[in-house]
Amino acid sequence: MDLRRRAAALVAALSLAALIPAAVPAGAAAIVPAEGGVIYGTVIGQDHGTLMGGTVSACLTYGGCWRATIDSQQTYRFDDLPGGPYTIGVTPPSYGARYVPGWYSSWSVGNFTATYGDATVVYPAPQRILPPIVVPVRAPTLGSITGRVLATTGAPLAGGSVMACGLTQGCRSVAIGWDGQYAIGGLLPDQYRVSITPPPFTAYPSGWYSAWSPGNFTTFAGNATLVWVGSGNVALPTILVPVPIVMRGSISGSVIGGDGGSLAGATVTACPVPAGPCTARQVAWDGTYLIPGLAPGNHVVSVAPPPGAPYLSGWYSSWSIGNFNTSLGNASLVSVAFVNVPLPRIVVPRFLAVGGPAATPATPQAGTTATGSVRPAALTSWIRPAATSQVRSMVSVASGAKVDLVARTETYYAGRAVEVWRRVGSGPWAKVATRTVAADGSVVYRFAAREDAAYRLRMPASASAREAVGLVRTVWVR
Repeated sequence: MDLRRRAAALVAALSLAALIPAAVPAGAAAIVPAEGGVIYGTVIGQDHGTLMGGTVSACLTYGGCWRATIDSQQTYRFDDLPGGPYTIGVTPPSYGARYVPGWYSSWSVGNFTATYGDATVVYPAPQRILPPIVVPVRAPTLGSITGRVLATTGAPLAGGSVMACGLTQGCRSVAIGWDGQYAIGGLLPDQYRVSITPPPFTAYPSGWYSAWSPGNFTTFAGNATLVWVGSGNVALPTILVPVPIVMRGSISGSVIGGDGGSLAGATVTACPVPAGPCTARQVAWDGTYLIPGLAPGNHVVSVAPPPGAPYLSGWYSSWSIGNFNTSLGNASLVSVAFVNVPLPRIVVPRFLAVGGPAATPATPQAGTTATGSVRPAALTSWIRPAATSQVRSMVSVASGAKVDLVARTETYYAGRAVEVWRRVGSGPWAKVATRTVAADGSVVYRFAAREDAAYRLRMPASASAREAVGLVRTVWVR
């Protein structure tokens, strides 16, 4: 009986032992398979530019990579990734070379790092969204263009300038050194046209660098050579600018006496400023002159009357009466280029006879009666009221004098009437003649005085007193 009980107890113990799992040895870890899933997010440039077309890669740390393209929304997505730890890499598109390639890093600025050791390990999940990856911009790589600019004679074009203009990057300009050298730095990668501007006040032509033109220089923009500049220096060959052909100019015009007399045989001289050889020509019989062969630049023009002629010497002055002035300080500069420069008519005044010794008495002719000695007329007063209806000039004339009253006014009063008035002694003024202003602004009244009298010229105002002020400038008497 006892033996039977013991056998039953043993069978029951063995059955219970079969239902209890064996104990796990200490230190042994259970292997649980990792879960796969999705990883997606966005990639943007640091300058807010797009990286569309670039790639994002998800690589298992123990091998195997998956790649996704950055779309127009700057997003990427990985579906059905196997379980495991991944590093996320970013490769910019080929046209986006200004961006830096790298990896996702949750503890770096912009969630980006250029060092693989700083990359963050990422596990996929049913909806694993990574924060935006901000890809930095590369530091710009700058290039330069250097070279030398000379004239075809070998002289440096010091003082000129060289400018490089990129197709997309703007222009940079530098001056040409004393030895003709130049260096244009700080150029971003681009294709550049190199232009040459000669020194100021020289006749050298402007143009462009052209590798297939004589002297590597062309004046036609269409022949300019594009120069590619990357991260280094581009040394251009020497550019030879052709020596200009110096084209001469000329000055022409006419000269007349203030009394309407001819200055044929007078000398007109053009002198360059500040210095240089002067060129002189004589006035022709018709009062015209032409001074050819003048180098480009500023000139002063002087007028010297014929020997023995009773006219003044002086200079052309565009702001003086008759375009003439006796002071060099008032002379006008005449700019001469490569063509003829016509000057307005120069009116040269006569010497003014004021008083002086009595003239030799005229010899009576048969059938005539002597009127006594002939004395020169004298300019006794010059009256210019501040605001009246006329401007007057008065001369006293002795009996028997031959007088030319020549008044100078402005050419725009041509055609206006000028009245000649006479007064004998202290009697009243009486109008004796009327003259018309000529095209050159002159008014001439010639007469032989029959008695001692005073004469004056008067131009009545047509519209206002102000119009008449200063019209009659000078009265010459001979």
